[in-house]
Amino acid sequence: MDIVSKDSSIDELMLTVRSWSALMGEGIDTIGKLITYTEREIFRLPRIGRESIKDINGALSNIGLSLKK
Repeated sequence: MDIVSKDSSIDELMLTVRSWSALMGEGIDTIGKLITYTEREIFRLPRIGRESIKDINGALSNIGLSLKK
């Protein structure tokens, strides 16, 4: 993966279609926006379940980032 910045689109995370569309539907379109949310806040979004949380956490971990604690 190329160098990814917080200004990069969530497209760079290579999320599943379900995770990607749920985040985009809520206006969470950059990595920088995504990491301002806690896991609990993301879990409360429509169409986000446990598998999506795993997907998001794994993708962020791959680039050395995480959701807000």
